[in-house]
Amino acid sequence: METSINKGIMKIALVIMLITGGLAVFVYNMPFASSASAYDVSLTADDASKEVAAGQQVSYLLTITNEGNNGDRYTITSNVSKSPSTWTVQLSQTSTGNIGSGSTTTFTVTVRAPSTGVDISSYCYATIKVTSQGDPTNSSASVLLSTQLKRTYGVSISSPGLKNLDPGKSVTYSFKVKNEGNDKDGYSLEAITVPSGWSASIDFDTGKIDPGTTKNATMTVQAPSNAKAQSYQFVVKASSVTDNTTSATRTITANVNQTYKVSISSEGVKEVDITSQRVVNFNVKVTNLGNGEDQFDLEYYVPSAYTAKGWGADISTTTTSKIAADGSVNVTFFAYTPSKSYSPPVNSKGEFYINATSVGDSSVTQQVKVSCVVKPYYDLTVLNTGPSSKTVDPDGSVIYTFKVTNKGNDEDDFDLSLSYPRGFQDSSIEPSSLTLASGASSLVNVTLNPDSDVVKAQSYRLRLYVNSTHGVSKHSDFFAVVNKQYGAFLDAPNGAIIASGQPGQTYKMQVRLQNKGNGADSFDLSVEGETSSVETEWSPLVSAATTPLLESDEYYYFNLTVSAPSNATQGTYRFQINASSTNSNVFKTIWLSVRIPQIYNIDISANKQSIKGQFSNDSGTMNTVSFTLDVYNRGSGQDDSISVKVKEAPSSFAGLYSVYFTANDRSKITIDSDSSETASLDIEMPRIGSGLPAGTYFFVVEASSDNGTISDTSDDKIASINLSLVLEPVHRVKILSGVNSSQVNIGSSVTFSVIIQNRGTTSDYYQISLEHPNYGPNVDWSIPNSNLTTKVLQPLEQETIILTATIKTGADPDWGSVWVKVTATHSTDLTIKDEKYFTAVFADKFAGDLSTDDNYEQAAPGESAAFNVSIENWGTRSTDTFRIEI
Repeated sequence: METSINKGIMKIALVIMLITGGLAVFVYNMPFASSASAYDVSLTADDASKEVAAGQQVSYLLTITNEGNNGDRYTITSNVSKSPSTWTVQLSQTSTGNIGSGSTTTFTVTVRAPSTGVDISSYCYATIKVTSQGDPTNSSASVLLSTQLKRTYGVSISSPGLKNLDPGKSVTYSFKVKNEGNDKDGYSLEAITVPSGWSASIDFDTGKIDPGTTKNATMTVQAPSNAKAQSYQFVVKASSVTDNTTSATRTITANVNQTYKVSISSEGVKEVDITSQRVVNFNVKVTNLGNGEDQFDLEYYVPSAYTAKGWGADISTTTTSKIAADGSVNVTFFAYTPSKSYSPPVNSKGEFYINATSVGDSSVTQQVKVSCVVKPYYDLTVLNTGPSSKTVDPDGSVIYTFKVTNKGNDEDDFDLSLSYPRGFQDSSIEPSSLTLASGASSLVNVTLNPDSDVVKAQSYRLRLYVNSTHGVSKHSDFFAVVNKQYGAFLDAPNGAIIASGQPGQTYKMQVRLQNKGNGADSFDLSVEGETSSVETEWSPLVSAATTPLLESDEYYYFNLTVSAPSNATQGTYRFQINASSTNSNVFKTIWLSVRIPQIYNIDISANKQSIKGQFSNDSGTMNTVSFTLDVYNRGSGQDDSISVKVKEAPSSFAGLYSVYFTANDRSKITIDSDSSETASLDIEMPRIGSGLPAGTYFFVVEASSDNGTISDTSDDKIASINLSLVLEPVHRVKILSGVNSSQVNIGSSVTFSVIIQNRGTTSDYYQISLEHPNYGPNVDWSIPNSNLTTKVLQPLEQETIILTATIKTGADPDWGSVWVKVTATHSTDLTIKDEKYFTAVFADKFAGDLSTDDNYEQAAPGESAAFNVSIENWGTRSTDTFRIEI
């Protein structure tokens, strides 16, 4: 049933019809009852049948219930049938006190089994009876308690004793398995523990046997061939075939007899150097190969053929410590080598024998042989056959003769070398290498050729080295006395040429004189220009006319000073330095030079120092401004390395500018002396949306020349100019909003975020205004007064302003929504503005109430009853539809 209801209350009739033909069903529980006699009784047991072990007891808990309608007392009696007769039955009481109608009491019956003379056929049946003392004739109850002997199971294994066997052999053990239970049982038999490498087999019948009887069993064990001399344990387990919880174990021991065996080993053959090894150690390993612990006696033997040649021996111990089976010990055997006085040939040897004998069984013995082989050893002598000191002229020669002898025991190769002071590098050895048999000798000639430019007039020590290719080295010293000689050497340690001289400058150049004679000397010094005009115009001068007395190889430093005329032209100007010995006719010269190179210089200018530019639109071709530049060659000649570049620029203009010469569209060009070339600096204006603010931006353009030195940038000639670009501002504004439409309940409010963004290129602020239809006093659009003007916004900066729509209770819900237009206007240019609409949509509210004061009526079967019910529309709509359900 549905009806439409305007605002207010509507009365309706609700009718309920009572149906006379209905059926009602009631379900309930009611106990049956019958009359009881005045003295009825019942008796129950917790368990009427139980088992008990021999010699143990078991208890029954019995409950007496007074089933009559009077209080009563009861007599308790027992009637027992048992086998054997030694069972006992004991009541905890033989009568009760008064038990009320429907009440209970309990007592216990204890049955104890005999400790002996029983088996599983033994039993005890006890009938327990309670009799009413109020009506002993008609009122009694009884319970039969059945107690039987509990079946028990047990088993044991007899000890077969200890047996001995050899490794690899077998032995059989005999033993008995006994039934320790009270019932027939059979048993399975297994060896559950068998030592590693052993085997065990059991012979046994699992048939059942009577309690207390035994059955024979055997077990045969097989020892491994490597079994050690010790005791080994086997564990045999007998398990009941009837009760899997019943078992017994027996440990059986086998002793393995000891066997004796030994091995001895060592390191075989060793090479020895008798010059450094007088004792050679051999590691001797003695291994017990028997199956038990043993010790071993040690002895050594050196055949007389070797002792006669100087060989000897010893050993670190004559008896080993106790060694476990398969264990080893190491001892040291010492072989003594012959001295050099025996002159043992290379590859000759000494042999030694070492025996190991078992202490447990002296018939068990083993031997090992070790040997020493003489390695080659090498030695030599070198002797000067003539005078140890001789005289020689510079650039002359002198010969020394030496005798070389091989003192080793093997053929050897020898290399000869000479250790000499500076100036004797041209000396020679003949022959420079030798091959000599053991004990052989050879003569060697050493020729000295002192260098006159190096050696001094003095005595020099030299050394002849004879080196065996096998590492032995000997030497012999000898002396050469050099006669006196004169010489000199001139150079310019800091360079003999000044490559970049300048007119009007004075230059100082260092000169070095060295006494190349082999004794003390002094020198006269002078300078002269290459031409008379150079000497006149440049005024060359040396800082000293004569040197002090200089020792051989001693240096003397002095300076040449020259002054370039102010009108010097490009070219090279040379000066000769002279040095002459005051004690001989030695005369040396050196040329020094000053070069006047091409002169480089450069300049740059511009048609304008400052240019205005406008931002480029966010799409389309970008605006460009250009500076015209003039680059001048102020040098003395044509310059092919003049280049131009932007040295400094705002980082925000990266990629937006270029500079080039207009004649070749390149950044490098050739310019004649006193001439210029035009260059251009082109700058693209950034786009409005780039975020770059308006303002003045500075650029530095640099023109440079490499000054004739391409690889050296430190001396480049550089000129630069500062240029400024005035980027004029652009004014724009944008209103942004994440949500500009939102639902609101009448009688509530909703807020919107109005985002004002500066889309211009300079800092600005904007006026905020609202425009909407006249909704009357029940609708209010507002923003805070402080936000009617934005703060100063940087380019692309945003400010969020809260717009509030307040919908009061009296607003007409049929409007459905209300709107407002928000406008942001530039503070000075009213044509710069943006606007956005915001809408508050009414959210419908559905509500109502159902009530009545008429909630009770009467009706006879087949008649009807009416109720008055009121429905009220509480929603926001003036008319709403309601569904009425019963």
